[in-house]
Amino acid sequence: MPPTLDESAVALLEALLAIPGPSGREAEVAAFVQTRLLEAGLPPESMRDDGAAMRMPDPAACGNLVVDAGEGPEPRRLFVAHLDTVPGAEGVRFRYDGDRIVVLEGGALGGDDRCGVAAILAAFLWLRGQGRALRPVRFLFTVWEERSVLGARYLDPGALDGIADAFSFDGKEVNEVVVASPGSDRMEIHLQGVASHAGTRPTEGASALVAAGRALARLARDGWHGRIERDEEWVATANVGRMEGGEATNVVAAEATVHAEARSHDPAVLAGVVEAWRRAFEEEAAAVTTADGRPVEVEFSTWTAYHPFDLGDGGSAMRVLEHALAAEGLTPKPRRIFGGLDASWLVRHGVPTLTVGCGYRFNHTPREEISVPQYLEAVRVAARLMAP
Repeated sequence: MPPTLDESAVALLEALLAIPGPSGREAEVAAFVQTRLLEAGLPPESMRDDGAAMRMPDPAACGNLVVDAGEGPEPRRLFVAHLDTVPGAEGVRFRYDGDRIVVLEGGALGGDDRCGVAAILAAFLWLRGQGRALRPVRFLFTVWEERSVLGARYLDPGALDGIADAFSFDGKEVNEVVVASPGSDRMEIHLQGVASHAGTRPTEGASALVAAGRALARLARDGWHGRIERDEEWVATANVGRMEGGEATNVVAAEATVHAEARSHDPAVLAGVVEAWRRAFEEEAAAVTTADGRPVEVEFSTWTAYHPFDLGDGGSAMRVLEHALAAEGLTPKPRRIFGGLDASWLVRHGVPTLTVGCGYRFNHTPREEISVPQYLEAVRVAARLMAP
């Protein structure tokens, strides 16, 4: 007996979970996807690397994988998932707990977004194996999503030519549909203090680490770190993700660098958060001085990781999705989130993209789990969206 759709889809997911692929090292995952598509009879010329690796500022083993399938004239329907996982998923071992896949050993499971890759691939392979017709479709498997959404940012624009509706599989339940996502500004703050011997001449120094600590404590105290609320409404987030500096315990720290981010759906609010951080670092650094009055100096730089978007009612893609979900007894639940997505840049490139779930929860943590029923629901919905 040939395997059922459920059996083949779960086996495919297990195989993908076993392949390491943190951001920048997705080549093995891309090769696995290509091999399965070639085995299913797709010609090599139907798939290509879009060359994004050559355009990104960070090193990457491959670019985004673009695949065309199905028959008929354009427009095509776009299916998106990202190939990379967080570093904690590297070397993960997993087990079954009832109808859930959970972490046995490791820092994360990697269902984000191997579930999305598997759902798209399993749906296509099943339809192909059954000899079913497919509408014209394009698959976009992106790289570097987990690190600033760089793959979608540096996507070859030609990969989006002739697209009608777009669906990204990346989240929990398939009927949880993301229609709005925030913009994100990244901050790099370099503090230059004055070194001195911490034991014999401490007053001759000005500690960059103390200045950074004062600024961060002020931001946390005044409500500019973590969840940021105004009039009891959640309007933004900000987070310090990494800080390094200093050389030894007997030297007043001359340098420190802080890496942080801020997010908001409202560009004006986002700009206000960044300005609050700039002001805090500049003022607190100025208050940390040597005995003769030399302060810690600050270089504050920002860049936009991705822009906010709001698709309203979801447009034509939502109406298409409603039909596919209804066939599974589901209705869409539109959501506004505070996470960054491939859709953040795809919308910016001019292609409205709905993001739907594919079965994982508690991503990026050792608590991450995959609901097998939810994953299989995503496979079935993907198959319905691919069918004519």
